[in-house]
Amino acid sequence: AAGGTVFLLGGRGSSSTSQTRRILAISMDGSVNSVGLLPVGLSDLAAVAFEGHIVIAGGRDESGRVHDEILSASVTHG
Repeated sequence: AAGGTVFLLGGRGSSSTSQTRRILAISMDGSVNSVGLLPVGLSDLAAVAFEGHIVIAGGRDESGRVHDEILSASVTHG
């Protein structure tokens, strides 16, 4: 959460090959906005907010491959 906003990164549906690239921001009033895309669709990743960034580690892509990259996304407050 950053400034009362929760970020949802990646994920998948009921199919094990339905990973998404979407990054959503959910505000305290319940509004949901699309705020970015991951470079590849990932589920089962880990993320933490740190000094104005979201640090993203690992994840599984639609082919089942486990990723070992660490990614960073800037968080801006509007």
